Amino acid sequence: MKSVILINWYVVLLSFSSNGDKVEQSIKDTLHEHLQSSIWSWKLIKSRLKTVYPVAFKVDVVSTYNVTKSLQSKIKDGKYKECAAILKKNPSQKGKDGVYTIYPDGKQKKKVYCDMTTEGGGWTIFQKRVDGTTNFYRTWNEYKAGFGDPVKNFWMGNDALHLLTKKGKHELRVDLQRFNGQKGFAKYSSFAVGDERSKYKLSLSGYSGSIRDSLYFHNRMKFTTKDQDNDTKKGYNCAVPLESGWWFKDCAMTNLNGHYVKAPLRKTECITWNNWISGEALKRTAMMTRPSK
Repeated sequence: MKSVILINWYVVLLSFSSNGDKVEQSIKDTLHEHLQSSIWSWKLIKSRLKTVYPVAFKVDVVSTYNVTKSLQSKIKDGKYKECAAILKKNPSQKGKDGVYTIYPDGKQKKKVYCDMTTEGGGWTIFQKRVDGTTNFYRTWNEYKAGFGDPVKNFWMGNDALHLLTKKGKHELRVDLQRFNGQKGFAKYSSFAVGDERSKYKLSLSGYSGSIRDSLYFHNRMKFTTKDQDNDTKKGYNCAVPLESGWWFKDCAMTNLNGHYVKAPLRKTECITWNNWISGEALKRTAMMTRPSK
């Protein structure tokens, strides 16, 4: 298996002076020579003349390339259930975080981001928030199937999360970051999510970490979305004012699928972990699981 990570857009600006008709090919050859000497894979997207100076025939050319870097290590053939299984069979992947293919049910593949570094690696990241480009105020079926980009903003899907945690003891790690750069984590030695008949009931225990526990409040709770109210607050759907799908009680001590804002505002619908920084919106989140060691 080959995992590809999009790194960035690469813009090359070169100036040429010429009196002949071969300037265009010369520019192209020089650009390609420059990229071929790098470690990157690349593809020319477009080139355009930025400025032409008729007297000296000086031309500034801007060329835009789509540049990628690949994880070159080969993954042994197999339909791996989770990131920990990939790492166990392929120890050379340790430290190589990125997008991998897993098969939670042994049949259907799913792209996920694997943390192959933290505490020895093998973590399957099932929730991730880095900016506000992805809407997390979604329906039951959308949370069931999963959505987003595993590199950026992502929910793996409640069905897949159940399949990962239904057999064998799993642990949970939650990594958080404030807008001032401060980081914290919470860890649970036991973690599981029920099937759809249980309304994806959350079960966790064994807290440790660098921030105070907020997720305990949601233990044993069913999952709630804007179109399916399973919280404990009668006549009130917590998912609606909190703009989220989550294991709400009556309502929340933490809401990592809440509305993303670009500053540490204090709004109830934002991404929060109240027993760390009460009511303050968070900048980044990641929820990940692996088999307990």
